[in-house]
Amino acid sequence: SKHADYTFKYAMPENALVLPGASGVTVMLKAVLGKTLYFPTMPGPIDRTPDHDCHEATEHLEYFLFDPAQALPVAVVRWRAIRTPRAGVLDAGIAATPRQCPTCNTPVPL
Repeated sequence: SKHADYTFKYAMPENALVLPGASGVTVMLKAVLGKTLYFPTMPGPIDRTPDHDCHEATEHLEYFLFDPAQALPVAVVRWRAIRTPRAGVLDAGIAATPRQCPTCNTPVPL
């Protein structure tokens, strides 16, 4: 994905919070797309389309690659989370729902 927060939605355990001060490591990949099939509406689970190398998601935020050779590692990024104006925005600009911190059970600011 081109947005780190969108990527973390899939990389982190369900309902995990990345709070300011948290840190981690992300491996950046160069995607070799090849012949791409775009879906204007979400098709649900779907197998590889014959004669296509990947599928492009509806919101243009992610690609589904079918061959590991299409993902080339190019960098390792060490990161630390900070509060930004994008905080509270999920996916393609959809507002986030306020959540509780699982450790201290207090509301997490967006």
